[in-house]
Amino acid sequence: MKKIIAMVLIMFAGEGLTKWEGGYESDDGKMTLYFDSETVQVNYPLFRSWSLMDFKEPIANNMLSAKILTEYDCDEKRRRVVHVISYSGNQGEGKILSQASSNQAWEPISNKKSSAYDLMLTVCGERD
Repeated sequence: MKKIIAMVLIMFAGEGLTKWEGGYESDDGKMTLYFDSETVQVNYPLFRSWSLMDFKEPIANNMLSAKILTEYDCDEKRRRVVHVISYSGNQGEGKILSQASSNQAWEPISNKKSSAYDLMLTVCGERD
């Protein structure tokens, strides 16, 4: 229960103060990935941060953006999603379409040309 309360507090702490950074475009140009440096939590080699996927065209359920709480393992170059909130508008605006916590397994970030890999390098301090 404490974990759920902490997650909810993390989600809404500074909801209106978010400054999205990065702007890593996907290979196909359909999505841009940002992160909020103010939400980075460090327990090296693990990092946790909120990111924002912003889509040029609506995808499933007319979603135009999603905020994602992700954990990164800098040593192993892998990640896992902890929580996702999808929105009807760009930049995390509009109506909340859905949200869910995840117990996703760790996944390697193997595509070194992906926006996720660029974001991980930035969050892990390997890229400015």
